[in-house]
Amino acid sequence: MISSLGKSWPRQTRSALALLLAVLFLAPFLVTTIPARAESAAAPHVQLRLLKTLKASYHVTALAWHPNGKELANSGGFDKVVTIWNTQTGTVVRTLSDQSGGVGALAYSSDGKYLAVGRTFTRHVKGGFHLQVYDSRSGDIIRNFISPSAPKGHSNDVTTLSFSSDGRYVAANGYGGTGKGVVYEVSTGRILATLGAETGTLYELAFSPDGRFLVIGRSIRTECVGDKVVQCLSEARIELQSTTSWNPV
Repeated sequence: MISSLGKSWPRQTRSALALLLAVLFLAPFLVTTIPARAESAAAPHVQLRLLKTLKASYHVTALAWHPNGKELANSGGFDKVVTIWNTQTGTVVRTLSDQSGGVGALAYSSDGKYLAVGRTFTRHVKGGFHLQVYDSRSGDIIRNFISPSAPKGHSNDVTTLSFSSDGRYVAANGYGGTGKGVVYEVSTGRILATLGAETGTLYELAFSPDGRFLVIGRSIRTECVGDKVVQCLSEARIELQSTTSWNPV
């Protein structure tokens, strides 16, 4: 009956009805396939390819690439050893293991000339230094940096390091306490600036690429309440400090 009635309808009406029926038929397929394609486009799956495995002797807690991209420094922290690898051959270039104390951070200068090693367990470090700068080619120590004693409940452990882009300065935390930091001139060992705070913890720091700023990440305090369900509230801040008072650019 519908087909007989359809023959009497105008041609435009029959075309519109055919289009409507086609949309109704295809709608379930459009609803299920379109979101899947959108999700795939938003989050493409990338398969990384393993090129090489370097067999470390202990936990890997610190890593730093040499700027030439061919050498990699790593340390396990507690083992007190810094290992320099040739990433192309997978062989050990040298080890730095003549010092006491752990290793909390590693950083190369941008020209690859220096390797800075931040020490942990500084109360047990021979000479009392908390930071060392090595000649990256020879493995010789260029300079040792000594921190003042930390107050009770604090430490001089270095867990973050940053070289200025020209390699002249190195910044570190753990200078007389967990909330303090320092900027050294590498060539002379001179202290250029102290990044002081009696409270909180200085967790991260980094020079800007042009050397005009030093950014500091600091946790001020953390308070946790509750018995079965513990909720913690933290106060933290990021400080952007100018270096122009001692580093005119």
